[in-house]
Amino acid sequence: MWCAGAEHLLDDPTNCVGIAKPGLERNHPRFVALANRGARVWKVRTKTGPLAAVLSSVLRVRIDRLRLTAVHFALLVMRFRPSVVVVSQGEAYDGMPLARVCRALDVPYVVLTHRATETLWPSDSWRQIYRANYATARRVVFVSQHNLELTQDQLGLRIPAACVLSNPVPTGRQEGPLPWPDSPTGLVRLACVARLFPAEKGQDTLLRILAQDRWRARSILLTLYGVGQDQASLQGMAAHLGLTNVRFAGQATNVLEVWRTEHALVLPSRVEGLPLALVEAMMCGRPVIVSNAGGNGELVDDGRTGFVAGGTEAAVFEDALERAWQRRAEWPQIGLLAAEDIRRRVSPDPAGDLAEIIRSEAGPARFPLPTRRRTLSPKR
Repeated sequence: MWCAGAEHLLDDPTNCVGIAKPGLERNHPRFVALANRGARVWKVRTKTGPLAAVLSSVLRVRIDRLRLTAVHFALLVMRFRPSVVVVSQGEAYDGMPLARVCRALDVPYVVLTHRATETLWPSDSWRQIYRANYATARRVVFVSQHNLELTQDQLGLRIPAACVLSNPVPTGRQEGPLPWPDSPTGLVRLACVARLFPAEKGQDTLLRILAQDRWRARSILLTLYGVGQDQASLQGMAAHLGLTNVRFAGQATNVLEVWRTEHALVLPSRVEGLPLALVEAMMCGRPVIVSNAGGNGELVDDGRTGFVAGGTEAAVFEDALERAWQRRAEWPQIGLLAAEDIRRRVSPDPAGDLAEIIRSEAGPARFPLPTRRRTLSPKR
């Protein structure tokens, strides 16, 4: 979302945009495109070394990875003094050290939180800092109401400037709903589109369900789209369970092609913000069978536009999958309702909405960004 928001801001030639990111891949096409449009791009230091040793000696405090990141970010902010900073964080608290820098330097900032989870709570030692960071942010953007409410509960704080804004949907809104896939043999094709990380995405739940006798007897093909650190483990689990109706398709480079052939999305996530795979499947006119993690239940009308499990446990998800199976003849109609419903629930231009939030919260420019531009090219 932040990247698309930056693209919107660069449409106005009077805006200067800087991007500071730990672990920056300078040759990533999106960063290259932003840099070539005039954005300045910096890699925030995260590896300790001689610089950390010098800082530790001068400041008389051990400079670990977290402190080094904050110090380098602070130097960038003090040097370029932006009108507003957007702190984009994958979890509800992993960007808080950077928000703390903005607060300490009195720079307006917007927090963009992509996910919150019941398994990650703020420690007592950091809780007051997090509360202050959230309370003094100009705006706090969450991708689901669940994430907003959970973060408020964990901090014991009503976040006054909070709002909910879904991630931009790159595929499906204009193209969908797609024609219903043919299945002359009666084979039901289920797709799980997610990073191969079962601790959060729950693919192991699907494998255990399909290994049961009543599911083995059904004509089902499950395709796992995605890559991740646990691919070998999941492949080994499928082989151990003797599942011959599970295939691993790798990264889905063309979402439309996925939904031209697949009948329904199955997403038994244990942790979520608001998955793009869910929104894209609904945009393309496919019913969805999901756990009630993150914002899933906010977008799916159970029994009407899809099927929502009451929790994230395997037995509960199997119940939702069974309800969906018994109504599989209705899936084409359910998919059309899903496509119609999701277009009402999701903004047609979330990135533009974010850009407008950033513009509205920007303070006066203290020092302009350097005008020197450097053209980048993707790595061949």
